[in-house]
Amino acid sequence: MVKTYDITQKSERNDYQTPEFIYKPILGFEKIRYFDIDLCCDEENIPAKKHYKKYIGCSLKRPWFVSGDEINFFNPPFNIAYKFIKKAVKEVKEKSICGGIYSILPLRPETVYFRDYIFNNPDCFWVSLTKNKNLGFIHPETKQFMGQFATPLCLVYFGKDAKEKAIQWAYENPIPGVVHFKFGG
Repeated sequence: MVKTYDITQKSERNDYQTPEFIYKPILGFEKIRYFDIDLCCDEENIPAKKHYKKYIGCSLKRPWFVSGDEINFFNPPFNIAYKFIKKAVKEVKEKSICGGIYSILPLRPETVYFRDYIFNNPDCFWVSLTKNKNLGFIHPETKQFMGQFATPLCLVYFGKDAKEKAIQWAYENPIPGVVHFKFGG
């Protein structure tokens, strides 16, 4: 039997780390070795040139695009994921030129924030990862994989080039899942 856990319901932690099998396919897809900024971390566990860390809220107050063409990543505390989603949408909308932002999030299509900021956003695509049986996180103290995550997850991309990226992602399929996107206003 596969061990499962649900950190959105039972855990008091908010610092689970992203495993390689999530971020490495993204880096390969983008043809880069590092993200420009890990926007939400307690430790430097993913390859990035900068890490916004120590206090989770500081990331929400800092700019996410400096040069304009960065490729960034965040794995937020799921209890405040909506704040990071809202910030991602705002950052992309405010910039005339911007790179992109990838995130791993709980798949919560019943929420208002998911509908308003992901479903109905033409600057976004998302990949439901419900068929990935080994999707989970790393415990920050033991550095051990914690087993399958009980709540469905999705990978979300925010960027002005979401339409092109969604088509390319669906074709290359770097992380197995179903690609969803909205084109137009």
